[in-house]
Amino acid sequence: MASVLPSIIDLLKDSSVREGLRQAWLDSSPGVYGGHEEGAFILMDERDTLSIARWPRGVKNYIDVPPHPLAHYEGKRILATFHTYPNTGRSFDPEPSDGDVDGVRFDKELKVSHYCGELVISEAKIYHILPYGDWYALTETRILFDGSNDD
Repeated sequence: MASVLPSIIDLLKDSSVREGLRQAWLDSSPGVYGGHEEGAFILMDERDTLSIARWPRGVKNYIDVPPHPLAHYEGKRILATFHTYPNTGRSFDPEPSDGDVDGVRFDKELKVSHYCGELVISEAKIYHILPYGDWYALTETRILFDGSNDD
């Protein structure tokens, strides 16, 4: 097991994690009409192998997070979570909503040292919601998906 757990930046340097985020974005049917949220856990097993466990498909602007006792899922540690904001119309704010922030901040199951927050993927930017609720724009979506951070 890793003595030093990866940061959100370390996770994004991993090509399998970037591909998981990119595929969720594509699967969410981004655009002005017809988009739905997709999301997942970013997991680490006992051999320090990273993987993505997708959640059931969401709707236009909401997704249910599966149970995750003590930030574990299928026997693996949850290092981070993510979901998409595929709706690009003017009536949709691409930044994390109060519900997203509160969902991370008040989720007692995520109050563990190995959880480093939630990523929100919008058309232009990827936002990072920290475990205590602050958030910031982490990078431009196209930069991350173009693979300029290869491992």
